[in-house]
Amino acid sequence: MFLNEDNGNITLKTGRSAELERIKNYFNLIFESEKSGEKFPVHLAYVWELGYTEKRTAVAALKKKYKEGYDYQVSQSILQNPLGGRPEEIYHLTTQCFEYLIARERDEIFEVYRQCRIAITSQVNRMPTHPEALRGWATALEANQLLQSENKELAREVNQLTVVVDQQNEAIRKKEAEVDLLIGVKNTYTITDIAKELQISAKALNQRLLNEKVIYFTNKDRYEYSYYAHYSNYFIRKQFKTPSGFSSFTLHVTPEGRLWLLKRFKKEVE
Repeated sequence: MFLNEDNGNITLKTGRSAELERIKNYFNLIFESEKSGEKFPVHLAYVWELGYTEKRTAVAALKKKYKEGYDYQVSQSILQNPLGGRPEEIYHLTTQCFEYLIARERDEIFEVYRQCRIAITSQVNRMPTHPEALRGWATALEANQLLQSENKELAREVNQLTVVVDQQNEAIRKKEAEVDLLIGVKNTYTITDIAKELQISAKALNQRLLNEKVIYFTNKDRYEYSYYAHYSNYFIRKQFKTPSGFSSFTLHVTPEGRLWLLKRFKKEVE
């Protein structure tokens, strides 16, 4: 059983527990984005654990069974190894592609997906969106033969406002779908987070990664690190402002990188 009705959690393919409510929220977001015209609303990085134990397995299945540009699109992250190598590829899917690639792989996931789809469809049929209400008001104003010229101008402005509202709503939905972390999982982890799980110090973990040529110094005085291109799926660099106002970088670990590090070092520290 993957679905625990008592605590409202679902066990992912990687073995971690995820909140059912957060999964529903994400499904609702992608359906809203689809309704607004977004062709590829599903971020693979947020959903692969629902049906696969490794991201690369999900990517391989995607490339084998589906057509790029029609079922999914690929973009590249702006973070790149300064010594060369390819940046990370980011995959966005249509809802149909997601449904058959991942959702239908597990009955309990598909049932949640189906319920959310039905709820969104019912909502669309039952009530108009706010921009639609504005359009209706503008149409009524223009149809009224007693309108004065200033009211006609107002109706035109309302139509323009409707377009702006549509665009803003679409931008908000896209942002939420990207930022809202699926199932409450941390998007990235610090080296300190991983070190605590391994029950060693962050300094010791950094040194091991340096010794094994997984990471390297970009600024030794500030203890800034980057990663070699071969490990680009496991790490990202995040920029932040120091209290003195200078820009600096810190190394973060992706969810896939966390699993890799725990598997790589856990036996050595037990």
